[in-house]
Amino acid sequence: MQQCEHSLVLPSGAYCCRYHLNTSFPDPNGIRIVDLILSLEGTVTSHNPLILDTGAPLSAFLERSVKYALQESRDEVAIKLLVPSCSGYVIRRDMAEFRLYGCQFVREVETFISPGQFVEAPILHHEIKTGESPALGLLIHAAIGAISAHDLSEGGLMNSAEALEEEIQNRLSLEWFSTKPIARKRLALVKPRQDYLFFVTVKDLGIDLIVLDDPGSWIEDESGPYASLRSSFTPFDTNPDSGFCDRLRDAAQQAQVDGILARSDIYFHKIAEVCRNLGLPTASPEAFWIGTDKHAQRKLINSEVKALRVSGVQELRRMLESGAALLPDFPLIVKPTTGSRSQGVSKASNKEDLFRAVEKIQGRILGYEGSKAITADALIEPYVKGPEIDANLVMLDGEVLFSEISDDFPSSADREDSTMERDDFQESMFVYPTKLPPNEQEALRTSLYQAVSRMGFTSGIFHVEARVINSRMQYKIDENDIYKTELEDLASPPAEPPSVFLIEVNARPPAYLGLMTCAYTYGVDYHALWVLNAVGDRDRFKALCRPFRRGPQFTSALVIIQPEKGGTLMSDDPAKALRLTRPDLMDCIPLHREVFKRGDLIPDPRGPWMAYVSSLMVISRTGRKDLLHQVREIRREWKHDIV
Repeated sequence: MQQCEHSLVLPSGAYCCRYHLNTSFPDPNGIRIVDLILSLEGTVTSHNPLILDTGAPLSAFLERSVKYALQESRDEVAIKLLVPSCSGYVIRRDMAEFRLYGCQFVREVETFISPGQFVEAPILHHEIKTGESPALGLLIHAAIGAISAHDLSEGGLMNSAEALEEEIQNRLSLEWFSTKPIARKRLALVKPRQDYLFFVTVKDLGIDLIVLDDPGSWIEDESGPYASLRSSFTPFDTNPDSGFCDRLRDAAQQAQVDGILARSDIYFHKIAEVCRNLGLPTASPEAFWIGTDKHAQRKLINSEVKALRVSGVQELRRMLESGAALLPDFPLIVKPTTGSRSQGVSKASNKEDLFRAVEKIQGRILGYEGSKAITADALIEPYVKGPEIDANLVMLDGEVLFSEISDDFPSSADREDSTMERDDFQESMFVYPTKLPPNEQEALRTSLYQAVSRMGFTSGIFHVEARVINSRMQYKIDENDIYKTELEDLASPPAEPPSVFLIEVNARPPAYLGLMTCAYTYGVDYHALWVLNAVGDRDRFKALCRPFRRGPQFTSALVIIQPEKGGTLMSDDPAKALRLTRPDLMDCIPLHREVFKRGDLIPDPRGPWMAYVSSLMVISRTGRKDLLHQVREIRREWKHDIV
């Protein structure tokens, strides 16, 4: 397309503006890109300058871009305008901000639209012709967003702008607009966690969030710092007792919601029951019951595996003494039948370890039925060797629309020398994408899809854990460096073909930082899909399942920092110190979360409620080897003082 020139007047001055309409996207998606180049030097000669409204968002965006350029002694500014190529209703307000997160060629990105807003495409019969002065005004008036190019200095601003164009084609090739109006939905969320970006996503989808939580909740105060994250707050007794469903039904009817969600697994089948009774979108309560009961999953999916379910130590002793049950061979895995994040999961090498592991599960109180504590039963099953993975499956009507697999690095209990003191399966690190061979990845995808389907699910987001038996790879742990571990090929590949051992299916997305690591790596936001599925918005669910065209934008890791002991935290966020001492390492950490703050009591890691102290998203644009090197360096520097 021929380049045109015009003068553009901003509050800070008049600038010569060269512009042209870029080529269309390979796949129709609803937007076109307009290139603007503002020259900050030279004389402006146009007799008919375009004067921007000083109150317009684009005017403020351009002003900031000019300011940055002048601070960096640059004489040009490169801007990409997002202009609709078809009319429709906005699917997600922050589409550009989310999908361009982490792009090194972007200095700033901003959209000027609202969720559900009707956007009208400009009529460009002749597109741009030399000297056609109204064209620039038409395009600027129609722009729904803008992106400023970041000059990386290696090849200059124009090279960065060209690289940015390639990234825009890669990242923004998905459906932006709905042809049908998007109905405003109301979603009830039971007992929310402080997952800030979840609330941002709900707002950007145009969904009203009604929070149901106990009085005194962190998000209750109408004048507090978190009130803006939700539409309303309803005091609600979240105790998962026999009266929970009645209380939830009453609250949902009063709030007139279109869907109900909770983050904690213990509520899932109860919520499904209420949704079914109220005619709200849901899978069956029976599917959710299996999806939240690990023993039920084992019987359904791996019925040949010898597994034992007990309510506590006393029942276990009775069964063993009477001969009513035979234990599988040691070592054993002991886990709560209901739970998440490997809480309470232990490895037992003998009967003494076994009884202590079951006792630890009994110490995890989930709620109360009157004065009686509600606890999970214990599942006892064989320990299975093989590389462990986490996978996420996005399904609609029985079809997998997107899936990805990450490597779950060994926990302390996976070591040959593990003891009861450190027998847990608390996660250490996940690396995206997996390094396993393609045939093993395909076996995983097939097997895990079949497992989810057999439970009765057809739509939703499923976080699944499994091990590969007879894998061609194993983890090699450097005995001289506890931080140096990696998947490597076996010297002699197994004679048997690989098979999949299902650990568990979670009928929900992964935990917060793991979810965001996946989202920024692949461009698929499980928060958005989870919410849209809950309110029955199938069209937007399907539209937002599309990953980046060229695959993951970097190699990434979710790094979990476990406390070495319990006690009082006497230090601040380690990121502050690391930013000063190793800014190169902090540049590899786009997102991190500290669970505790100075003065908080950290639980003993040997207890029933284990807690990590930090979780970090770490990235590398170079590859896996560089990523693991960065992680090792970060682990050595990321320190907490616990006394």
